[in-house]
Amino acid sequence: MTVDFSAKKYPVVCRFEGLWTHQLAGYEMHRERKGGDLDHVDAERSASNKRLIGEVDWAESVKEEISEICVDNFANELDGLARRRRKSDIKKWMVEGPKAPWRNTKHGPMREVILTAHKDWFENDIADFSA
Repeated sequence: MTVDFSAKKYPVVCRFEGLWTHQLAGYEMHRERKGGDLDHVDAERSASNKRLIGEVDWAESVKEEISEICVDNFANELDGLARRRRKSDIKKWMVEGPKAPWRNTKHGPMREVILTAHKDWFENDIADFSA
């Protein structure tokens, strides 16, 4: 199937990639244009970038929320083991400590989404673009 991209008034590129929590600092550094390869960045135009969703401190909030989930899961597991009188398992859990609240995968528990589009795409009514 051939797609005629010339018929689109504003081409849009969207990419999804796996993301781990230890990569959040690098993601934020890149988003804020504070490091790495910046040869392709027009610093004068970067000021016009807009955050469309989320809070300014979203990365820190995510880390805090994950820490809370780890501790809550750990406490719930210990409580369940205590109710079942599993003393040796409780000792093992106490040594191991809280764990990440997701199954281990090669892609990471989160998704990075990069949306690249002409500025006019965002300024116009996007209902015309979803058809």
